[in-house]
Amino acid sequence: MPGDFRAKLDTIESCGRKVNDFEAKADAIKRKVTQAEVPDLAFGLIGQLAFVHIYHSMMSDFQEYLNKIGEGVKRAGEQLADTATEYRTCDDHTKLKIEAAMRMLDSSAQTPNTGAR
Repeated sequence: MPGDFRAKLDTIESCGRKVNDFEAKADAIKRKVTQAEVPDLAFGLIGQLAFVHIYHSMMSDFQEYLNKIGEGVKRAGEQLADTATEYRTCDDHTKLKIEAAMRMLDSSAQTPNTGAR
């Protein structure tokens, strides 16, 4: 029927797993950023006085940003997986209700009409 809504549950679950994978990528970037930190001595005497605190502040902000990205993609992946589960549960419940209604209709159709009212 045109205009039907169909959720592709396997696709939603797959997307959730792929999004969850980004958490590991964010963690890998955090490790690389930590390994690439510039020691204070590299700024020289004037740089230590003028810029090192700015650098550390920016590095801290960047690490916090990467933490939020990791948390956000993890939450998004979990929510996508939950969405697929909810759709599947709803579909299963609806199927059971329709089957029960069909059985009820079948049994009432087989009951002879005695003409009594």
